[in-house]
Amino acid sequence: MSEADCSYITKSKLERYFESNVYAGFVKAEHGIDFFSIYGELFAKLDKEEEMEEEVGEQHEPAKEFGDENSTKEEVYAFYRDWEGFNSIKKFTYVDVYDPREAPNRRIKRLIENDNNKARAKERTKFNDKMRDLLAHIKTKDPRWIRFQAEEKRIKDERKREQDEEKRLKREQETERLRQYREELAEFYRKEEEEAIMRGDVEEVFEEEFRCQICKKSFKKEGQMKNHLQSKQHKKMESKTQALREELELDEETELANAAE
Repeated sequence: MSEADCSYITKSKLERYFESNVYAGFVKAEHGIDFFSIYGELFAKLDKEEEMEEEVGEQHEPAKEFGDENSTKEEVYAFYRDWEGFNSIKKFTYVDVYDPREAPNRRIKRLIENDNNKARAKERTKFNDKMRDLLAHIKTKDPRWIRFQAEEKRIKDERKREQDEEKRLKREQETERLRQYREELAEFYRKEEEEAIMRGDVEEVFEEEFRCQICKKSFKKEGQMKNHLQSKQHKKMESKTQALREELELDEETELANAAE
C-alpha cells in the first residue's frame, strides 16, 4: 500500500494546507471554504483519526478545537499550545519495508517487524514535524493570533516605556542628590581650609599637586592626600559615587538585554 492509498491524513496530504488557495477569505462561507471552516475541519479529522488508533476501551481526550473568528485569546492560545505538543499514534504502515506474511519462519518475521517499526517511527517523526510546520504557517495567517500578538506587544512596549521613564527619573534624582552632596562637601572643605588659613596651619595659596577627583579637592602634600582618602567624608562620597556608577551600568546592561530580545 502506498501513502496515496491511505484513508487517513499523511504528511503529503498536509501539503495542500500550506497553499494560499486552500481557503477563501476569513468570513464564514456558506460552503465551508473559509479559513476557519477549512482548518477547523482538518484538525477535527486529525483528532478523530487519533481516536480511532487508540486501544479499545481507552478514554479519548478530545484535542482543542480550532475555533472561529469569535474565539477568545485563551481559546486560541490553548489550541496552538495543545497541537504544538501533538504526537501521532497512527501506524503509518505504508512505509513498511517488507511484508511479514512472506516470512518463512518466526525469526525472520521478527526481523521484518523490527525493520518495519523503525521505518514507521521515522515516518511518524516526519509527520509530527510537518504538523508543527503547518501550525507555524497557520499562525502567520490567523487574524486572531496576529491580533492577540500585536496587543501583547503593545502592552509590553508600553510597560517598557514606563520602566525606562522610571529609570530615567531615578537616575536624574540620584545624579542631583550626588551633585548636592558634592556641593555640600566642597563647602565643608572650603570652610575647613579658611579656618586652617586663619590658624596659620596651611598656606592660603599653593600649587595643586594632589587632587581627589571624587571630592573635587586639591592638596599640597601627599600626606594630606592620604589622610583625606582615609577620612569619613571621602569614603562616604566614594561609596555614593560607586553606587551611582554601578546603578547606571546595570541600567545600561538591562537596556541592552531588552534590545536584544
